[in-house]
Amino acid sequence: MNRTIIVLGTLLALASVGVSATGGNKAKELAATVVITNEVLSQLYGEASFPADVPATVEGSAPLPDPLEVMEVEAGARRVLRDRAAAARGRVAALEIRLQELETRRLAIKNPFLARPVLTEEEAAEWEGRDNVARLRLTEQTIEQARKELEAEQAELARLRRGG
Repeated sequence: MNRTIIVLGTLLALASVGVSATGGNKAKELAATVVITNEVLSQLYGEASFPADVPATVEGSAPLPDPLEVMEVEAGARRVLRDRAAAARGRVAALEIRLQELETRRLAIKNPFLARPVLTEEEAAEWEGRDNVARLRLTEQTIEQARKELEAEQAELARLRRGG
C-alpha cells in the first residue's frame, strides 16, 4: 500500500447531475476527481511517527490467559455439568419408578382382591403387627416423602438443564 488513493467528489457530482460513472464526458469526470496520495499527506501533515518503545503490557494489568487453557476449562465445566445432569436424570427415573411401586402398593392395601405387595425384609419388619389401616397410613407417608424427593430432583435437573 505504497500509494493510498482517495477519490472524492466524482460519484457525488456525477450522481447529482444524473450522469453515470461509466458514461458521459471523461474530461468532466477527471476534473471533478481529487486524488490524495501518501506523498500529498506527508507534505500536508508531515511524516507519521510511532513510538519505538511501546511496552508489551500496561503496568498493573495482568497478562491475558492462554485461549486454549480457557477453552479446556470451559469444556471441562460443560462435561461436569453434563455428567451431573445425566446422574440427576437417572435419580429422577428411579424415583418415578419407586413412586409408581408405592402407588401400586397403596392400591393393594386398599383392595383385598388384589395381590399382596412384595416387601423387603425391612418393610416386612415395619409392617409386622400392624393392621391394614396402619399399613396404609405408613405407605401414604412414604409416598408423600417420595413425591417431595422427586420434586426436589426434578428442580435440580431443571437447574442443571438451564446451565448450572
